[in-house]
Amino acid sequence: PLLDVGCGTGILTVAAHRLGFGPLTGLDIDPAAIDCARENLALNGLPGDAMILSTDPVSSVPGTWPVVVANILAHILLELARHLAARTAPGGLLILCGVLTAERQEVLDRFADHGFHLETAAELGPWSRLDLRRLP
Repeated sequence: PLLDVGCGTGILTVAAHRLGFGPLTGLDIDPAAIDCARENLALNGLPGDAMILSTDPVSSVPGTWPVVVANILAHILLELARHLAARTAPGGLLILCGVLTAERQEVLDRFADHGFHLETAAELGPWSRLDLRRLP
């Protein structure tokens, strides 16, 4: 199972589905993004039920996932830290994208406060991807 917070166009979900993840849940507060995600799932040949899509905020969604992804700017990730932590299963992986490298340490520090440690990171230009593991 995988939770995509801020699913936007659904591109991460398409990739996750192709990598064998499922069931998939995508959240975005913008109804237009949800419509776009549905359209992109169809354009990529995924069945309509390949992903549950919702405009519910991550704070109100029950349960935990072994993998949570969020491609969201750092200031929003910082605001959502406790909610993302609550949705990541103990021992689970939280993959954060959309983090400017200059903001990387602040994000790492905030998520460390919520029981995560950096497993791997990658940079592309000014952007970083942070793979964080939640302590069991």
